[in-house]
Amino acid sequence: MTSERLEKLIEKPEFHRRLHLDRFAKGYSFGIGRDPGAPSKLALYLQVEGDEAPDVPEEIEVDGETIRVIIRTGFKVPRPYAARR
Repeated sequence: MTSERLEKLIEKPEFHRRLHLDRFAKGYSFGIGRDPGAPSKLALYLQVEGDEAPDVPEEIEVDGETIRVIIRTGFKVPRPYAARR
């Protein structure tokens, strides 16, 4: 699995559904990085708005490879500049 391949997959709505994010009402963002427990593997970083983490799997299988899902709370959804005035 390459980061480029994973990046294309996370853009698809079915990927979000597999992580049960279609039921998550707050904002979130994905990032791709190295798994801190296994640096040779990729991990999916899920940043979520607020202090509560959604109920998502700890791992997801993608193209036959297991990808760890690491959740980070406290994400702030960017606001358009015009809305800040």
